[in-house]
Amino acid sequence: MLRFRLRTLLIAVAVLAVPCAWVNYTLRWIEQRRLLFRYTAQRIDIWHTPQRRAPGGLWLLGESGVTTIEIVGGDRANYEARARRLFPEATVIVYPPWDGTIRE
Repeated sequence: MLRFRLRTLLIAVAVLAVPCAWVNYTLRWIEQRRLLFRYTAQRIDIWHTPQRRAPGGLWLLGESGVTTIEIVGGDRANYEARARRLFPEATVIVYPPWDGTIRE
């Protein structure tokens, strides 16, 4: 039968907890990235390229990088701040809402 001390058990639990915490943090970040575009009433375009790698090890869990995010109309300031925080690898471009007039 295996015998070990309580200290050894605590060290083993701590060593296993660190990768589990990282995976949890990364999965929550991926979920927030995807929810930004799912529940919005304004137009947001994203451009993916295979050359751009997702930051922070997100690519290890299958998340692809984003090159450009274009936000048009609506609550632009709120979405711009969230997009810059969730997609640090992307260039965020914000356009004002289009009022239907064509200017030359």
